[in-house]
Amino acid sequence: MRTDYLRALIIPFALAGGYVLVQGCGNDGPTGPEGMPVSGAADMHCNGMSQETDQASCQARPPDAAPNAPDAAEESDYGETLFNQTGDDDDCKYHYSWKSTPIYKNFDIHFTLTLTNLKDGTPATGAAPEIEAFLSETHGAPPTDPHSKETGPGVYDIGPIQFDQPGKWTVRFHVFGSCLDLVETSPHGHAAFFVNVL
Repeated sequence: MRTDYLRALIIPFALAGGYVLVQGCGNDGPTGPEGMPVSGAADMHCNGMSQETDQASCQARPPDAAPNAPDAAEESDYGETLFNQTGDDDDCKYHYSWKSTPIYKNFDIHFTLTLTNLKDGTPATGAAPEIEAFLSETHGAPPTDPHSKETGPGVYDIGPIQFDQPGKWTVRFHVFGSCLDLVETSPHGHAAFFVNVL
């Protein structure tokens, strides 16, 4: 009877896209207070502007680029780290909205990223997002070999990620990472958000 009652609660929740966390009597589950996104001012850096992208620009180089120029943009291309759970791409190409499974220290976390083209609001499909997380310039997240899967048009499950210390972490999403980031219309994009780990 008890099992039927729990199944009646869990199955509809799971079918609706929720996450089910089952914790046994042992110490395998998460412990301590749950982390959260860092609240702050809403992102307004694009202020209505948008940069159109073109898949044909994926491997493009500027006409005056040196033959042996590096294939990636410098880190100075990154914008400010954002507060809350929504914001625009550093180069105003995409709008990012994210949520995650419950955030606990030393526990596998999965992120759900919804990515839309800032120009017209359509889903940004085929983005193959990657994720990086760091507490400081010298302290990155432990290696967990995160992967991404597109679960709907422009909706991606990414993980796992682990946070091994409390503090204000930066989580950066990279999209269309196989494209060079050398011309404005390249699909390559990125945006970072603060996450509090308690």
